Amino acid sequence: MTKTPDPTATAPGAGAGAVAAVPETGTERAGPSRHEPTARDLFRNGLAPLTIGVCLVMTISAFEVLGTATAMPAVKDDLGGLSFYGLALAAPLIASIAVIPYGGRAIDRYGPARPLGGALALFAVGVLFAGAATEMWMVAAFRGVQGLGGGTLFVLQLGIVGKAYPGPLKARMLALLSAVWVMPALIGPGVAGLVADHLSWRWVFWGVLPLIVVSAVLSIPPVRALGGGRNREVRTTADDAAHAGLFSWWGPPLLALGVLAVSSSLRSDDERLLPLAVAGTVAGAIALAKSVPAGTLVARPGIPATVAMALTAALSYLTVENFVPLALTDVRGRSNSEAGIPLTVAALAWTVGSAVVARTAPERRPARASAAALLIGAGITATAAVVLSDAPYWLVYATLGIAAFGMGIVFTTGQVVAVEAAPAGQEATAGGAVQLANELGIAVGVGISGIFVARFADDLERGFVWAFAMTIAAAVTCAWTARRIPTGSGSRER
Repeated sequence: MTKTPDPTATAPGAGAGAVAAVPETGTERAGPSRHEPTARDLFRNGLAPLTIGVCLVMTISAFEVLGTATAMPAVKDDLGGLSFYGLALAAPLIASIAVIPYGGRAIDRYGPARPLGGALALFAVGVLFAGAATEMWMVAAFRGVQGLGGGTLFVLQLGIVGKAYPGPLKARMLALLSAVWVMPALIGPGVAGLVADHLSWRWVFWGVLPLIVVSAVLSIPPVRALGGGRNREVRTTADDAAHAGLFSWWGPPLLALGVLAVSSSLRSDDERLLPLAVAGTVAGAIALAKSVPAGTLVARPGIPATVAMALTAALSYLTVENFVPLALTDVRGRSNSEAGIPLTVAALAWTVGSAVVARTAPERRPARASAAALLIGAGITATAAVVLSDAPYWLVYATLGIAAFGMGIVFTTGQVVAVEAAPAGQEATAGGAVQLANELGIAVGVGISGIFVARFADDLERGFVWAFAMTIAAAVTCAWTARRIPTGSGSRER
């Protein structure tokens, strides 16, 4: 799959000043390299500043995701607006849908430095004003602003990995980015629960601001060193993008508006909003076909199946992860601190699953990812049984951990396949397609689950039954799509 790295070559697709590829140890030989890369190689040959900077950006995202999911029940108790609960969770995801494809192409064309600065600024503005909100709809709106930055940050990480790290190190770096979640997972949910219980949920948002400043100071310089020279091989017009099967310029924004319209209108019993839901469904269906690679909706073997796998996995596991804290607080009567602990266990299990991918031979990826998807479904089924019964609530730590382990395998497999198979110079665009599927899956899953919660506000258990059923069905579908992803034999060599 890989060629022997050239010690004097810069990373593929990078401009002047880019970091050097990691050389093979020992005497160079023709043919495939026998050097097995290790995590230490990520910090050698000039890669250390870049590796640290990218990991800091991921740390911010991890703290925000885990902290907010834990604190949202407290936000609901303080501001009310249960009908907006699902929308507040989905808003940053919906915003990400609109921006991710364009962020990926901007990174491929101009380099990652400018998009990184803008993304961190948007993220900071959203976090600041979401923490100052006085009504739940305001939380949803400013979390949408946050999502414009957050979506770009995620695709930035994939683009940087694709451009700066030689082939054998891509999987290692993606596994490291998953491992970065360990510290936020250990302290994020617990601290967020304690802050929400004893201080204020607002500080769960505002506490991320210092991390954003530190991340900007430490991450922008090494990212700027990658260079910003445009790659003239990358198609730059909307027509060329559509011809290449990437996306139509109007597809992602219309898709985001469609998801927003459905999520907003069906949360209430007002029949006057039904036409808006119908229009949103039609618009979303049309836009979806123009926002993902051709063949995604039928899981055509190759990259389209990889995108479909990412979408169904996110709709399945990440939907459940977002609603487990609410289920534990409002159905089982646990505190915010107790409701956050399962997210810690799940993040650790996810990291272990991601590490498995780095040690999986390319030809075994489809079968392993398919089995992992079934593991997601089994874990969700067990989680539902615990949450909706009188079983000891702490069993959810193990059940959600099982699902998270499977998700770690599926999620990282999709990222690795995307960046390995991408044409040179289009790593961020290809990674953006997978990340768009992730965000879309969460947005749809959380949005629909939010509708169930809002419609069954007087009988939350019934609403959760429907939500769990939807996510289990998505996991089974994911297992089928995973069988159709590339094995690596057709990926381009680095």
